[in-house]
Amino acid sequence: MKTYKIFKTIYRALNILVILMMTLNAPLSVFAYTYTDKEDYQPGETVIISGDNSDEIGYLPGETVHVDVYGPPDFDVFLTCDAVADENGAWTCSVLLPADETAIGLYYYITYGLTSGVSEMGSFTDGSIGTYDQCSNDDGDGYATGNTGCRWINGNLQRNNSTYYEGDSTIQRAWLTQYEPGSDHTVTFKYGTTKGAKHAYDYLTTWDHSEDWSTVQDRCEGIRGCEAAPETPSDPIPLDPNAMGLDDYDRFFTIRGGTITAVSEPQLVSGVYGTGDTETIVTVSFTVGAADGSMCTTKQGVTTCDVAIWFGAHIAMTSEWMPIDGQTGAGGISGSPYHVALDAVDGASIGQRDNQMQANAVVVIVKSGYKWHDLNADGDKDAGEPPLEGWTFYVDYNNDGVLDPMSEPHALTDAAGYYEITGINVGTWKVREVQQAGWTCSFPLLTDSFGCYYQEDFTATGTYENNDFGNYMASPEIDIDKTGDTLSKVGDDVNYTITVTNTSGPGTPDLYCHVTDPLLSFEDYVTLPTGGYTEIPILGFSIPEGADDPFVNTAYVDCTYVGGSTSVASDSDGHSVNLFQPSVSVTKTGDLMSKVGDDVNYIITVNNTSSTDSPNLVNGTIVDSLLGDLLATNPFVTSSTCGTTLATGASCTINATRTVLATDPDPLPNTVTVHYNPDGFPNDITDSDSHSVDLFQPAINLLKTGDTLSKIGDMVDYVITLENNSSA
Repeated sequence: MKTYKIFKTIYRALNILVILMMTLNAPLSVFAYTYTDKEDYQPGETVIISGDNSDEIGYLPGETVHVDVYGPPDFDVFLTCDAVADENGAWTCSVLLPADETAIGLYYYITYGLTSGVSEMGSFTDGSIGTYDQCSNDDGDGYATGNTGCRWINGNLQRNNSTYYEGDSTIQRAWLTQYEPGSDHTVTFKYGTTKGAKHAYDYLTTWDHSEDWSTVQDRCEGIRGCEAAPETPSDPIPLDPNAMGLDDYDRFFTIRGGTITAVSEPQLVSGVYGTGDTETIVTVSFTVGAADGSMCTTKQGVTTCDVAIWFGAHIAMTSEWMPIDGQTGAGGISGSPYHVALDAVDGASIGQRDNQMQANAVVVIVKSGYKWHDLNADGDKDAGEPPLEGWTFYVDYNNDGVLDPMSEPHALTDAAGYYEITGINVGTWKVREVQQAGWTCSFPLLTDSFGCYYQEDFTATGTYENNDFGNYMASPEIDIDKTGDTLSKVGDDVNYTITVTNTSGPGTPDLYCHVTDPLLSFEDYVTLPTGGYTEIPILGFSIPEGADDPFVNTAYVDCTYVGGSTSVASDSDGHSVNLFQPSVSVTKTGDLMSKVGDDVNYIITVNNTSSTDSPNLVNGTIVDSLLGDLLATNPFVTSSTCGTTLATGASCTINATRTVLATDPDPLPNTVTVHYNPDGFPNDITDSDSHSVDLFQPAINLLKTGDTLSKIGDMVDYVITLENNSSA
C-alpha cells in the first residue's frame, strides 16, 4: 500500500508535468508503445486503448495499467480505465465518449504501469460536425442588405426566408472538422425523394445548378480557412435508377480542404418509389488534405484538418413527372416535405441533422391573394377595411363547389388575410372560397350557383397574384381583448388595457355595450359604431396576498342595440399574470482554524433561488464585513465567477484569501451580504452568511532537571519535560 501511494504521488506529479507540456505544445515523451484503435471518433463511440512491449521497454506481466483521459473543455481527468497486462506485457481497456457535443475536440491520455512505473502519453480526437446547413436565399438571389448572399440556416427554409422554384436546387453545406491530415473518410447524405408519392428532392446536383450567384466568400462564411483552400469537384454523381433519366447530365459534389475520391450510386433505403414516402442515400468518400493546408490547425502539438462539402438538392418539377407517373411535385403538401439529412460519418450515425424546407418556399403554380372584410359591401378594398383570417380557398378541379381536401389544393388565410395555393395542376380551373354562414361575397364579380370565383388558365411555374376576395356580414359582432403586464408578484401593481371592438358587418346598428371585470371591480358602458373600438386602461391594480399563480382574470362585454334591451352580441377575454418569487442565498465557508501570519481561505457561493419564471437578478453587490467589496477590484479575491447579474437558477463562486493580522480578534468573525433586484423590478433581494475562524497561539516549554551532585562511577538521573503551552 505504501508503494502504491508513492507511485500515485509520482503519477500526479507526472500529470501536472503533462498538462504543462500540453499548454506549451511541448513534445510528449514515450516510454512504451501505446495506441488507440482509431485516431478520430464520433460522439458516443467507444475508444479502445491498448499497449504492448513491442519497443522492448514496457509493462510487466500481470501488472495493473491505469489510464487517465483528459478532454475538453477544461482538460481535467475526463475518463479512466484499468487493465491487467498479459504474459507479454500487452493490455487493452476502453472508455465511452459522451454522446452529445459538449466535449468534442482533442483528447490526451496518460498510461501508467503501477508496478513498472512505465508511462506513455498519446492523443485522439472526437470528430465533430462543424456545421450542416443550407442556403436561405430571400427572394431567390440572396439578401440585398445586411448579411448579403446566402444566410446559412440549419432550420427550415420557408416562405419568409427563401424563394425556390421547381427545377431549382437548394444549396446544402457540410463542414466536417478535426480529421487527421491525409486520412480517408466517408459521409452519407439521406434525402427525401417522395412525400405521399409526390416528388420532393428527386436527385442531387452541383451546388450552383440554380444558385450560381453565391460567391466563394458567401459559401465559406463561418468556416475557418475555407476561402484560402483549393476547391475541387468530385467525379460525376452516378445516375439515380429511380430518377427516370431526368438526372442524365453532369453533376458534382464540391470540396475544399480535401479531395473527393468516390461518390456512390444513389440507393433507395426506405419506402417503395411511387408510393408513400421514400428516402435515398448517397455516400461521398474523401481524403483530407495535407497538414499545411489553410483548413488545418495545431493544438497541443496535434494537427487536425477540416473539409467543407457543397452540393445541390434538386426540387422535382411537376411538368417533368406528370407525363412519367402522373404525380406532381411535393409543393402542394403542407409542412416540410423536402429534407436532406447528414446521415452518417465514417459509417456511424451522427444523430438528427436534417435540413428541411417547407412547401411554401417552393414557387410552383401559385394562386395568391387577400381576403378582406368589405365593411361597406361595395366590392372595393378601401383603406381601413380589415383582413379576414382563417378562410379557406381551393382549386375546384371537378367544379362541384365542394372542397375535396385529399385531391384539391387549398390554403387558409393568415392574420394579414393572405392566402397562397401551391401544387396546382396545369389546366383551366375555378378557384373558390369555402363559404361561411352569414357572409356574402362582394368580390370577385364572377359568380355561379356555388358563389364567387376566379377562373384561370394555369401553366407550369405560373404565378397568379392579387386574386382578392371581399365579403361582408350584416350581423352584430363584438370583440373584447384584455392585455396587460404578464409578470409580477404579490404586492406589486399590474396595469391592464381592455379593448372592445365592434366587428359587425355593414348595415348593423350601433351597439350599446356593458363592459365588466368582476375581479377588478370594474364596469363601464360604451356605444360603438360598426368598426369602432375603445381602449379602457385599468391602472395600478395591486396583486393581493394569497393570489393564485398564475393570476387569471376575465373581462366581459355584453351588447344590445342602442335603445334595446335584448343581448345581441357578447364576448370575453382572460388575461394571465405570472407571479414569480425572487430569492437569493449566499453561503460562506472557509478555514476554521488559523493563527497570526497565516492565510485564511474563504469560499463564497451565491445561488439565485428564485422561481423558474423569475427574471434574472441584476444590480448585484457582494460586500464582506472583513474582505470589503467583492465585486470591485479587491486584493483578497483570488478568483471569481460572480458579477452584477445572476441568471435564474444560476450560481457563482468567489474564492478569497486573507492573512491573519496580529490585531485581529479571536475568534475572527466576518459576514458577507448580497443584494440584487429582479430585472425590471425595484424589489430588494438580499441574504447574508457569517463565518468564524478560531485563532490559536502555539507555544512549548522545555525543562530539564537532575541530580546536582555525584562522582565518577555513580549513576546520575535526569528528567526532561516538554510542555505544550499553546492556546486552548
